[in-house]
Amino acid sequence: MQVLDAEGASRFLAVAREDRLYAMYVLAISTGLRQGELLGLQWSNVDLQAGNLSVLYSLFEYGGKFKLSEPKSSKSRRLVTLPDIAIEALFSDN
Repeated sequence: MQVLDAEGASRFLAVAREDRLYAMYVLAISTGLRQGELLGLQWSNVDLQAGNLSVLYSLFEYGGKFKLSEPKSSKSRRLVTLPDIAIEALFSDN
C-alpha cells in the first residue's frame, strides 16, 4: 500500500479542489476512514456544529449488490473528530 505524505496529500487536494467528490477526499485523507465507512456516511451522522461524525454504517458489496450495514465490530462504531479542513469542505458541499 502506498500512503501519501503531507506534501503529497496537499498537492492531491489542490488538484481535486473542483472535483464533485472533494469533500470525500478530504474526509478520507484527514480522518483515515475506510472506503466502506466513507460510502456509508449519511448527513444524519455528521454534526458540523460539534465538529464530529459518527461511524454507524459501512457500505459493502455482496453478491454483486451493495448493502449498507453496521460495522462488524463495536470498535468500528465510533465518533470521529473532524479537522477544520473537513468541516470547511463539508460546509461548502452542504
